Amino acid sequence: MPDTGSLAGDLRTHAANVAREITGPDGLALLRLTTALSGEGQQRLQARDELLADRTRQLQAMLARARGRGEDPPDVLEVLDHLLAPIYMRVLFGAGPLTLPTSTGWSTGCSPDRGPAKVC
Repeated sequence: MPDTGSLAGDLRTHAANVAREITGPDGLALLRLTTALSGEGQQRLQARDELLADRTRQLQAMLARARGRGEDPPDVLEVLDHLLAPIYMRVLFGAGPLTLPTSTGWSTGCSPDRGPAKVC
């Protein structure tokens, strides 16, 4: 997990890392496997949940570090919804190019300077 000294920097770096990871040779296969595991059956759901739990733990650690620095981070679901979901959607459905500026641009909405509405 990145530790740049600020949540905004951590989120930008994390978004870039995730984008690089899921557009790599094994990335799309892992995403498709995770989607396939969402089907019926307890074992499939358990395997999917274990894959997702790892990403959630990483984000929780990053957000806890930000709180420790006195920042006011969003909750983990906001980061998933507003930072990672658009990246995954573009890769899974080919919804436009996934460029570094695009993937890191979403991180600004999750940073502590996200304004009075405090929307991630």
